[in-house]
Amino acid sequence: MSWFNGLYSYEIVLLLLGAILFLVSLVLLIYQVTHAKALGSLALFFGISVAMIGYPSIQQIQFSNDVLTISKYTDALEGDPTNAKTRDLLQQNVSKLAGRAAAAQVNPQGLTVFATAQYALDDEPAATATLKKALQANPVQPEALALKSKISAVSNLSELTARVKADPSNQVAAVALQKSLLFATATPVASPKALLNIAEAQAVLGQKKQAEVNMQKALTIKPELKLMH
Repeated sequence: MSWFNGLYSYEIVLLLLGAILFLVSLVLLIYQVTHAKALGSLALFFGISVAMIGYPSIQQIQFSNDVLTISKYTDALEGDPTNAKTRDLLQQNVSKLAGRAAAAQVNPQGLTVFATAQYALDDEPAATATLKKALQANPVQPEALALKSKISAVSNLSELTARVKADPSNQVAAVALQKSLLFATATPVASPKALLNIAEAQAVLGQKKQAEVNMQKALTIKPELKLMH
């Protein structure tokens, strides 16, 4: 459920037990007051219950804030893929939340935000694994499905590009390549490997200017990709 978003199992248990203890303490307080009995140690029980409820709540708020920060930096990086400072900040925030995103209860929207950031940072295996969890939780979530289509389209570019290179007259392969390219570039791309695949596909399809721009971006972000080109 959304109110448990980003919480580890023990934090959820702590939250529920705290709520139960608070309710029990409240019932006892009403009983003590209506029967003119001493309140005794009820204040201690109230304090403990508030602490048990408060800690998980703070963690949830912090997690939600961190997810928003990741979303903000991902958008910024996709708008300017060669900005090393933005890439470093996004990497720091993703690394900070990696453990909690993997082990805690996270809603599909949060998982999709995390997967999108991982893909922008060129960690396709991690992005795919996170995306799988998001789609298991909600198989029809639009953002998750869009990211899945994007990753799949980019992955298909290399094979299709090779087929068109080998046989420029193969119109079936050329049409398939153009279709995958449209899916791959429908939204901004920040992954250097994805940018390289896109550039090579554009070059084969005769889109020389766009290919040069994306190739330069890919090599600026990750110069070692030049050895793969």
